[in-house]
Amino acid sequence: MDAAIAGLVGALGGAALGAGGAWGAARIALKGAMYQADRQAASTHEQWLRQIRREVYARFLSQARELVAVMDESMHQDYPWESLSGEFRERVRREVSTGFARVEQTAQEMILEAQPSLSGLVEKFLDAADEFQTFMIGEGAELEGSSRMLARCTRQANEQLRLIVLQARESLQGSI
Repeated sequence: MDAAIAGLVGALGGAALGAGGAWGAARIALKGAMYQADRQAASTHEQWLRQIRREVYARFLSQARELVAVMDESMHQDYPWESLSGEFRERVRREVSTGFARVEQTAQEMILEAQPSLSGLVEKFLDAADEFQTFMIGEGAELEGSSRMLARCTRQANEQLRLIVLQARESLQGSI
C-alpha cells in the first residue's frame, strides 16, 4: 500500500508539473503569436504610410516639374525677358500663376506628410517659385535686368527640386 500511495503521489506530482509546463508553453506561444501579430500590423501600417507618401510626393514632383519647365522656358529665350513679346510674356505669366497655385496646394500635403527636412526644402522651393511669380506679375519683370532676377529664382527652384527628389527617395527607402 505504501508503494501504491507513493506511486499515486508521484503520478499526481508528475501530472501537476506536466500541466504547469503545458500551461507555460501555451503562454509563451500566445505571447509569440501576439508579438508576431503586432509586428505584422506595424509593418502593414508602415507600408500604407509609405504608399500615401509616395502618392503625395509623386503628385507634388509632377506639378513642381511642370512649373519649373515653364520657368525654364521663359529663361531659355534668345532675348532678355523684358524684350520678348507681350503675348509670350502673358502666356508664361498665366502658366506660372496656374502652375504655382497647383504646386502650392500639393505642397501643403507634402508639408503635412513629409519628414521635417523634406518639408523645409518644399518651403524653400515655394519661396523661389513665389518670388519668380511675384516678380513676373509685378512691374519688376518689365525692368531692364529682370532676366537675371528671374534666372536666379529659376536656378533656386531647380536646385530645391533636385534636393527634394533626393530626400523623397531616402524617405521612401526608410533611411531617414
